[in-house]
Amino acid sequence: MYSRITELMERCGEIVVSASSANDINDKITVKSGDANYVTYYDVKVQEMLISGLSEILPEAKYIAEESWSDTEEISMDGYTFIIDPIDGTTNFIKDYGHSGISVALAYNSEIVFGAAYNPYTHQMYTAKRG
Repeated sequence: MYSRITELMERCGEIVVSASSANDINDKITVKSGDANYVTYYDVKVQEMLISGLSEILPEAKYIAEESWSDTEEISMDGYTFIIDPIDGTTNFIKDYGHSGISVALAYNSEIVFGAAYNPYTHQMYTAKRG
């Protein structure tokens, strides 16, 4: 299961890298509440791809996803829950610095059992499993 998650993250990384040189990144930015809190079309696109793919891997899982979660929502962490940041380092992404990543964690009954961070620019994947 974990290798399927990292393979999905690598496929999502292709979206990030292909967009980094696109001229239209700045035309597709939304500002959220807070300082320098941006979301791009690509954040949403990667998040949608992650949720779709993760749903195939672990259909019973719930999601806490940065671009769709509201801090007023109450979330039950019973069972499996994926925690997703589709483009970690959105400001770097917007400025085309090449230092952004995709982050996914999996919790089971409120305990993190797996985590992965992927830098699509350098193809570096970091993972950790509980135990």
